[in-house]
Amino acid sequence: MHPQSSVGTVGWFQSFFHAKHFGSVLALSFSLLLAACGGGGSVVTENDLPEPGADGIAPTLTSVSLLQQQEKNSSPDGVAKLGQSIKVDFTASEALMLPVVTINGVEATLQGKIGDWSASREMVESDVDGYVTFNISFSDTSGEVGVDVSETTDGSRVQYCKEGCVAPVEDPLVGEWMLDGVGAAGVGPTAGSMEWFTTDADVVAARACWFDDSFVFGLDGSFSNEMGTDTWVEAWQGGTDSCGAPVAPHDGTAAGTWVWDEAAGTLTINGKGAHLGLPKAVNGQELATPSAAPDSITYNILTLTADGMNLTVTVETAPGVWWTFNLAKKPVSPFVGTWKLDGAGAAGVGPTAGSMEWFTTDADVVAARACWFDDSFVFGADGSFSNEMGTETWVEAWQGGADSCGAPVAPHDGSAAATFSHDVEAGTLTINGLGAHLGLPKAVNGQELATPSAAPESITYTILTLTADGMNLTVTVETAPGVWWTFNLAKVVPSSLTGTWKLDGAGAAGVGPTAGSMEWFTTDADVVAARACWFDDSFVFGADGSFSNEMGTETWVEAWQGGADSCGAPVAPHDGSAAATFSHDVEAGTLTINGLGAHLGLPKAVNGQELATPSAAPESITYTILTLTADGMNLTVTVETAPGVWWTFNLAKTTAVVTDPVDPVDPVDPVDPVDPVDPATGELVTNGDFQDGITGWTSGAAVAANITSYFAVAETTSGNVYDVNLSQIMAIVPDSAYTITFKAKSSIERTIIAGVGLNSGDYANSAEPVSLTTEWQTFTLSQTSTGFGDDSSRVLFDMGGDQGGQVWLDDVSVTTADGTELVTNGNFQAGITGWSSGAAVAANITSYFAVIETTSAQVYEVNLSQIMTIVPDTAYTITFKAKSSIERTIIAGIGLNSGDYANSAEPVSLTTEWQTFTLSQTSTGFGDDNSRVLFDMGGDQGGQVWIDDVSVSSNSVDPVDPVDPETGNVGTGDNNILDAGEVINFNSTTPGIYTLEDFGNNVSTLIADPTDATNTVVSVIKGNETWAGTTITSATVIYPLTATNTVMTVRVWSPEAGITVRLKLEESADATHTVETDAVTTKAQEWETLTFDFSNEATNDGNPTNPLNTDYVFDKLSIFFNFGSVGSSETYYFDDVTFVGAASAVVGAELVTNGDFQDGITGWTSGAAVAANITSYFAVAETTSGNVYDVNLSQIMAIVPDSAYTITFKAKSSIERTIIAGVGLNSGDYANSAEPVSLTTEWQTFTLSQTSTGFGDDNSRVLFDMGGDQGGQVWIDDVSVK
Repeated sequence: MHPQSSVGTVGWFQSFFHAKHFGSVLALSFSLLLAACGGGGSVVTENDLPEPGADGIAPTLTSVSLLQQQEKNSSPDGVAKLGQSIKVDFTASEALMLPVVTINGVEATLQGKIGDWSASREMVESDVDGYVTFNISFSDTSGEVGVDVSETTDGSRVQYCKEGCVAPVEDPLVGEWMLDGVGAAGVGPTAGSMEWFTTDADVVAARACWFDDSFVFGLDGSFSNEMGTDTWVEAWQGGTDSCGAPVAPHDGTAAGTWVWDEAAGTLTINGKGAHLGLPKAVNGQELATPSAAPDSITYNILTLTADGMNLTVTVETAPGVWWTFNLAKKPVSPFVGTWKLDGAGAAGVGPTAGSMEWFTTDADVVAARACWFDDSFVFGADGSFSNEMGTETWVEAWQGGADSCGAPVAPHDGSAAATFSHDVEAGTLTINGLGAHLGLPKAVNGQELATPSAAPESITYTILTLTADGMNLTVTVETAPGVWWTFNLAKVVPSSLTGTWKLDGAGAAGVGPTAGSMEWFTTDADVVAARACWFDDSFVFGADGSFSNEMGTETWVEAWQGGADSCGAPVAPHDGSAAATFSHDVEAGTLTINGLGAHLGLPKAVNGQELATPSAAPESITYTILTLTADGMNLTVTVETAPGVWWTFNLAKTTAVVTDPVDPVDPVDPVDPVDPVDPATGELVTNGDFQDGITGWTSGAAVAANITSYFAVAETTSGNVYDVNLSQIMAIVPDSAYTITFKAKSSIERTIIAGVGLNSGDYANSAEPVSLTTEWQTFTLSQTSTGFGDDSSRVLFDMGGDQGGQVWLDDVSVTTADGTELVTNGNFQAGITGWSSGAAVAANITSYFAVIETTSAQVYEVNLSQIMTIVPDTAYTITFKAKSSIERTIIAGIGLNSGDYANSAEPVSLTTEWQTFTLSQTSTGFGDDNSRVLFDMGGDQGGQVWIDDVSVSSNSVDPVDPVDPETGNVGTGDNNILDAGEVINFNSTTPGIYTLEDFGNNVSTLIADPTDATNTVVSVIKGNETWAGTTITSATVIYPLTATNTVMTVRVWSPEAGITVRLKLEESADATHTVETDAVTTKAQEWETLTFDFSNEATNDGNPTNPLNTDYVFDKLSIFFNFGSVGSSETYYFDDVTFVGAASAVVGAELVTNGDFQDGITGWTSGAAVAANITSYFAVAETTSGNVYDVNLSQIMAIVPDSAYTITFKAKSSIERTIIAGVGLNSGDYANSAEPVSLTTEWQTFTLSQTSTGFGDDNSRVLFDMGGDQGGQVWIDDVSVK
């Protein structure tokens, strides 16, 4: 591309008049126009004007901004260093004479025209560090003088630091604090006084359980008291003034927050029981009982040191009684981080500590042993240590190597679980763990190893140097008298460039005559919109120095690439296929991208040229960094493509969470798992969440290897560590060696107990603590069953106690010395099968479908399907979650599973983030019992594909028309089979239909319905057994369950909501032929219809009951209220036992999807259905319009004519106003039953009962009209239509 030509004088003159600027600057002479347009029209050096006389109106400056010249935008946090320029941009209310601007007291260079000006100057040695000052003196063209301006209008400022400003530190309170030993707490008559009592050395020793308590301030404003298993418990808490278990609410269980009022000098801790120092010391009192704990305490801050390491607070508990606490922040070890040998001279040996007289690693050694110099020595914040060597390191002869690069040799291969300890006083650093080491494996205390087996359990190094900034470390170790190995290490600084960047919208790219200029061309809003395929490209900098261009399926392709200056498929080598790296030269201020075709911003802009053909792409491009903000979130780079031609790019770092590609986290949050599919929605898919592995799924991709599963327990807080346990029973031989391996992580840094042991008696075991972090780790434990073992032993994981947090486990293995595997289902692919104890429940298993290799000749060659019955010419809703490792499409929908494979499937576009898709499809002209839901993922697109939470439901609700049981044989028609739609009620006098038989001390009787005296129902008084129940029929009625007809309903009345009701079918001739399923009441003291789906069998203590076997002849039906709980004579009622058949025929089905807006705007339509109006609820800010229906939110659904519907929702407004809500048509005359609803400023729940009299089709809707002239904001949530 060539620079755009300058606008000529005449053209500028014409545009000036057309823009109607002429009248405001009539006094400007034609010489000004020539001056302004000369030399490209960018600089005015003087306004040479006649003297028309003052006009009596002083000019003002309407906007003033201060910024470092190469920054894209001004901000309150601008920074500059020596050699960079400061710029003042300002706009006047009218045309000005030449202003005078000083920056830090020195006159600046001025550019501008009329009322728009900019002044700049370069910062020099004589400038003093601090915030930059400026002054603007100005007058208008009539001579009126304005008031000097020295402040910005937008709050922008620039801090100047000659050597570069240090990025702002985190809030000084953030971190973990403890009482600061002797004198840390006390009480006296004034703030800060400890005249009456102070914690001397004896108190500190006696109350060590108090002095190890932590007060943790989170960066997010959270606060917690962390006390461990004991703290100091006083008499007012029910203790004995001694160490003991923390007493609620002062036990750290409260969710606390903190607020620092810097101006007032106060620190408020919010949360019942949350406190600093001592629990009893609160505002205005010393607590006399735990129940008196306030919801917050406000402390006065006496001291907070500048380094944020020491804090003194005080609180007045009574007039003239002040408790004061001195706290110290727990410092982060300077060792924490990743270290490497520091290049040439980094290792050597000599006769004294620090000497490398006999041998040193010069440049040749570093080059030859690069596999050693890329080894990492990693110190964790939790005290852990690891050697990370990759696939090879330097292997010497004593290790069985050839003094060359090779695979690491155990135990010096990083496999040991290691720790470190720093003795500051002794000046030593100890690495604990077999084979763990710094520098060189063979250099240990008192010897140079001659064999790997001689490796010690620990090595203690003497620290010669640890720099104040914690970035350089020199250690030495004496391997023999007068033989010292010394190692110089440097900490690896995480690059602030690491992350994913994108062009930063309007003004993000442009070209001009100087670095940073976009005078000739810039990407304005129109360009951004037209080239969206370019602005969604990502530039990814890896923590390992890698770089990649990620463009998806299309980007902006220009003519020189063979394109048409439009969106298209990326063209090699600028398609991201190159293996690329990056290097940042901080001193030179440059950023180099290495790799054929790898680039920032625009492919054609390279050093010294704009590319004319893809084949001319260089191997690397070096950009000049104009700005890299202190927070590492904004970057401006420029590259000179020809003399005086500079392309500049402004990039912003994205904040997307990257999923671990090795073991991606399941989209279902273990804290708040996705609700199981409600059978009342007409669900056709079984195992849609893949919790049962690949059960129910077919086709080539339906293999166990494509199911990702793991154990995840959300709630671990308990009284004892063993209260939250996962175990598997196995035979353990006494006094034998076992290897236990598993992967684990936690939501916090915490420990669990893992190992093998007995499952009864004294529960002897060899289990040990394992330290978890928030990242997956693989643990290998070697344990011996010394003195214990039998056939009923176990592998165990104890995860309880007071540490809290979530715990994830996967890939558990226990092997004997000969390699025999003892664990079954260690990868949890079969759900909880084989596992036992309290935490072994299905809800703690997270699973989803993930296929890694999708490339194939045809899209249908990589397929996942599930067989189901599809009714021809019926509407269905298919919902699922999916993502891919790349941007690509898959085919999804319903269709036949044989013959011509007719289907209604459609393309779905996946991104690299989980999305929830809702497809509405109709089985036009196809459908049978051998149909399917299908996902075709093959073809030439490639990439991995993940799928979860698949659901298929019928959109049409077929109301059941109950049959009067007295009109047919045994009340169910013309035979003894309870066919679909037939019902057993208790008004019938026909003998033999039902025979109420109680067990478990239940008492059931026929009585008049308490709510309708004309109706007869069954009353059940719950017996005192957990399994107490009532048999309704036995050997009189057959319940014809099939693979697809699995649903029954029962109308019930319960005194409480949340009660489990179990329905059990049996074959009367064989008591082992059973199937059971559960439903849960949602209403208290009123009737509701519960749906029972026998394809979802019940569980007992986490163990599944018998699965449905359709070969059985089920002719016995029993019902159990509050199953699993001991009864205490509660009364329940039931009536109307109905065989529904297929789930799609359920009356009362939910028609709304995403009614709580948790999936954004998914499923919702009309003008107001935009993502900006979603905040986990719907909120529209601007409702004023011509008609009430102009601001509308709708969702399409099937409405059956002349049917009753219940619409419920929550709503409020910023004012008192009405909206229109209801159901209606979505086309034609838009007939509806909607009605006005009066909103207030508080949330209300509305329940509307409406009938679709004379209207209804598959393209109907639920609607909310919120427009008109009332105005105000409207909020809506939790929408339901049944």
